[in-house]
Amino acid sequence: MDMTIAYPIARTLHIVLGALWAGAAFQISILLAPVLIDVKQAGTDVIARLVARRELHFFMLIASATTLFSGFFLFWQMTGGLQPTLLKTSHAIVYLLGGISAVVAGILGKNVIGTAAVNIAALAHDGSPESKVHIEALKARMKNVGRVAICFMVFTLICMAGGHFVP
Repeated sequence: MDMTIAYPIARTLHIVLGALWAGAAFQISILLAPVLIDVKQAGTDVIARLVARRELHFFMLIASATTLFSGFFLFWQMTGGLQPTLLKTSHAIVYLLGGISAVVAGILGKNVIGTAAVNIAALAHDGSPESKVHIEALKARMKNVGRVAICFMVFTLICMAGGHFVP
């Protein structure tokens, strides 16, 4: 594919889906998770329904994976195929740090937050006191790890927005 076409497509996908991924993660972790904890069983039912419908999981997977892969493509292009002299530039270092931070956020989102949501959905209709305690602990984990993931995402956004302006 011609790079005059591939590069703008990759950059557009990277920016748009990255913004949607970060925005959705912020809304879920900062705005929604505390409410789902406060409303106990109703919050559990909402999480179980979101997991059952799969749209949110699918959206987050597509948005994060496309953002990460298009970002790697853009980084590859910027560094001439990871040429050592270009990897040492301040721009490349800032983008690399932002990319690593995005990967960490993606791993936290999929492996901790997503897994906790699936486990909550599996326990949602058990009704035993032990399950209720476990569900509340999983919700708290989702909330706390979500906030950590948001910190990584904010760092990533700062790196991506500021990468062009580094001396």
